[in-house]
Amino acid sequence: MKKFLLFTSIIVLSASNSIFAFANESDINSGLRKYEENKGNTVCWNDEAKEISVYKENALLYSTNIGSSSIDLEDFSLQLNYTVDEKNGTTYLKQETLDFINSTLFPAQDNKEYGYSITTESYKNDDESITINYPKIINYKGELIQDYMNQSIYNLVEKYIDSDIYDSVSLDYSIEKSDDKVISILFTGVAKAKSFNNSTNIMDSINLDLNTSNEISLDNFIKDKEMLNNVLESNSLKPLEYGSLKFYFKDDNVVFYYKPLDDSINLPHVIVVGIDELSPIINSDFGDRPAS
Repeated sequence: MKKFLLFTSIIVLSASNSIFAFANESDINSGLRKYEENKGNTVCWNDEAKEISVYKENALLYSTNIGSSSIDLEDFSLQLNYTVDEKNGTTYLKQETLDFINSTLFPAQDNKEYGYSITTESYKNDDESITINYPKIINYKGELIQDYMNQSIYNLVEKYIDSDIYDSVSLDYSIEKSDDKVISILFTGVAKAKSFNNSTNIMDSINLDLNTSNEISLDNFIKDKEMLNNVLESNSLKPLEYGSLKFYFKDDNVVFYYKPLDDSINLPHVIVVGIDELSPIINSDFGDRPAS
């Protein structure tokens, strides 16, 4: 299954030292059609709806409308802090937005540079109503830490295997960041709830500290939740309304995501923030290393 992410951000980007740095220092717009056609993709324009859609072969990658502040991908809605503009027949997006979308659609899945590898495990129940692909870390220098991290990954998977909520679940994963400090894993897919017949989009993630094997969560990562809320609100044109907030790491950014409280909205919303901008309110210590 192809992994898609959505994102809301001040400017979106794939790999920079800070998304906020780009927002403050660069206002580069790019013509969407030229950018995508240079990548071999097909761009279609619907004049009546003022909608532009991008396809790779026959698969829809994403679409947006002139004057919109969001971009619709297959599984998610990417929120922007600016509106999509059109001048002289050309649709413009921030260069960083286009770069981020493409790095999201085609993410790197593994990184062996730091002395470990990541393989894929799969779970299927008897009738295959639950199918989940998930990663397993191998060849890490600390065997105990490796075991703890793999157990944490499986614990996330297990909550969907043993769930009383869903009749069916289909999940795949992507490695959004893996270096000598952190592994950040994003799960995306669909599930059908037992209580109603509609499918819902699933987005879930786990972040692991390679030094301690501990999970990096909102509670141990963010020191000031109120200030975080201010940062998130400043990076989306839409109201920030959620019951729970999660995140994962991607390049030099933190990607926050949430399901809107409005039940009619089935797509999670995402806000991308540069690590540098968050530096006053984040921790770098995530607990003790387990005893060997």
